[in-house]
Amino acid sequence: MLQMLSGYWADRAQRKIHAMVSTRLVQAGLFLLIACLIGKSSSLIIFFTLLLINFICDLLGQYSNGIVLPLLKHLLPASDMKNALSLTTAGTEVIKLVCQGAGAGLIVLLHHHYALFAVINAVTFLLAACLVIQQRHLIAPPEKKPAKLSARPTRRPFLHESWNSIRQLHHQTALFPLLLLFFFVNAVDSSSDALVSLTLVGSPSFWIGNFGNTVATCNMLFSAGLILGALLNHDWLKNCKLTSLLNITLIASLTISLNFIFQGTVWLLFAAMFVLAYALGKIGPRFSALMIERTDERRLAATAGAVNTLLLLGAPLGQSIFMTLANVSGIRICWMLYSALAALLIIFSLFTKHKLKIQRENHMLSK
Repeated sequence: MLQMLSGYWADRAQRKIHAMVSTRLVQAGLFLLIACLIGKSSSLIIFFTLLLINFICDLLGQYSNGIVLPLLKHLLPASDMKNALSLTTAGTEVIKLVCQGAGAGLIVLLHHHYALFAVINAVTFLLAACLVIQQRHLIAPPEKKPAKLSARPTRRPFLHESWNSIRQLHHQTALFPLLLLFFFVNAVDSSSDALVSLTLVGSPSFWIGNFGNTVATCNMLFSAGLILGALLNHDWLKNCKLTSLLNITLIASLTISLNFIFQGTVWLLFAAMFVLAYALGKIGPRFSALMIERTDERRLAATAGAVNTLLLLGAPLGQSIFMTLANVSGIRICWMLYSALAALLIIFSLFTKHKLKIQRENHMLSK
């Protein structure tokens, strides 16, 4: 819901570059405030204040991401959008991996001086603001289209605009069936990580040395799959439709579950985890490019917020169902249900693919 709210305000921002710079400066100021509060008297008030500041920083980050979407639509031709978003996804994953390790090491080097660490974060936001200012002439919308990008839309309440965004998604015959399929796939696939870890605890035959090494290898292969899947745009999957990529993820998920049910090998688990991540690395950028292309830019950020909200709702729903079942009925029964749902989703995906194909053919005939 908050992503829809930040998207709503991002769509209303007329001066996109100014809003991006202002957001980074505010985030820098908030981290400086965190640096000042850390080390003060330990109290619940300080603790909740720090949580509130961190929450506001995350919300501002979502707002800034929403501002970027219309700029991408103006700066990049549709043919380059998928490649650009794929590169962004891969870069984000690499930076996330590097920064997690570097951040932990930096905390140790700073002797757990968290206030200084907050100052370093503030400096990074200041550098980001300076970079946007320096490159503003390159990322600003073309002068021949200023009215289209910055025209003030009719002022409507948040709930009204949110409903319009959801209704617009529903009317997108190419997007809505895929979004519905993504919701169910995300509900199933988001549970795999927790279920794999829970299963490996009681399955020493799957261990590579020990439990920790096995889980670390799974995570490493998954991250590598995401990065390579996003980076390699001209591989054998370059012409695959989104539904076909979703089927690959579901087949990989089904392989993981059947591998545990029939006591297979850890090598099949590793291969399936890599294939699952590789396909996921391609799905995100392709769907985002399709959404940016098909969505009215005046509601682009709010629509993206609605999509992310719907997808995120599937993750806790699936995790709560599968983890509860694993604790009540046992992990084997849980994997059986997981396999059945994955198989049903493969059938639903094939049906969706056939339906979209018919819609495309009818659209071509109508022309």
